[in-house]
Amino acid sequence: MKRIGEVLDLDLPMDGETKELVAVAKLHLTAADTALRVQVKVDEARLRRQQVDILPEIARILGEEKVKLARLRSEGTP
Repeated sequence: MKRIGEVLDLDLPMDGETKELVAVAKLHLTAADTALRVQVKVDEARLRRQQVDILPEIARILGEEKVKLARLRSEGTP
């Protein structure tokens, strides 16, 4: 990622040849694309980790609610 930042910091050579400008612009585009893809993967991994972290809590709450529901049903029948 450090190297990607270095590439994105390169100035476009506006006074040089068109070939040089196109080459640096392509480097910028490729670096930006790579950086965005990496960020998406990091964000997806973070989201997955959050989802996995809350599953035990959801299971615990569901178990408690099932017990409460069973208790209510047994109290409501004559």
